[in-house]
Amino acid sequence: MARTVAPPPTKFGQRPLQAKPAGGTPRVAPPPTKFARAAGLQAKPVQSLRSPRAAPPPTRFAAAGRGAARTVQRASLERHPFSSTTQKTVTLSKGQHRRHIIPHHLMKAALQAWGTAHKTTAGLQALLDRLNNHVPNLIPGEGVQNSAMGMISTWSERKLDAVDVGTSTPSDLSTLFSTPSGFYQDRQKAMLTPVTSVFGSDPTLSSSSESAYAYALNITDSTDFDWPGGTKMELQAWLEAYHGFQSLEKNAADFDPDGLMAVCNYFLSLTAPSGHH
Repeated sequence: MARTVAPPPTKFGQRPLQAKPAGGTPRVAPPPTKFARAAGLQAKPVQSLRSPRAAPPPTRFAAAGRGAARTVQRASLERHPFSSTTQKTVTLSKGQHRRHIIPHHLMKAALQAWGTAHKTTAGLQALLDRLNNHVPNLIPGEGVQNSAMGMISTWSERKLDAVDVGTSTPSDLSTLFSTPSGFYQDRQKAMLTPVTSVFGSDPTLSSSSESAYAYALNITDSTDFDWPGGTKMELQAWLEAYHGFQSLEKNAADFDPDGLMAVCNYFLSLTAPSGHH
């Protein structure tokens, strides 16, 4: 059965949202701290956000690294089409896409960063193809919504990277999300309007630039992790894999080959969440 797509406010609130630093230079923090803050959070609607949230650091990948030296070489990885087996297994109805829970671009960036740090591309493309074809990570879902969410993720992250938290007001941040770009702008607006209206209606967000900035980052992050629904335990397991790839991307030199495979094998061990149809 095809996945039922939730209305936009629910869609944005289905994942536990990552709190990122709201002071100083936007989006910059010591990577392990950023990873620790993001791990293990419980799902809450973004409308309930009051301030950036923290959580205990993860343990599964904490000791994976061995401190390899960084380099400037790049691993040239590509997104290949799904295999014929995957296409036959994850069938689509008209207008649907095979949507990733954990996005391909994050897995690719993580492996590419590892190859750059360790001066090798050997086996990485085959590994990425295997990750891309992990069927439990794929959901048949509405294609237009999928494309619109991808566009929001792309332009909003770029815009927020240029935001000066110290001088931007909650109104500025609300305005930032009122001008979509790229494909399916009408759909983007329909999805964004219910969540961006909170900038003005929530007393904490409307009076605190730092809280408003954290909320804005949460909107952006919500476009990346496409959770179909499931139990609390399932969500935590999938988020651990998601944040494992984030940690690998940001700290690639600290992961030896065993550490790389620990992240990938944990992801490949996941079964489809119970909300997966």
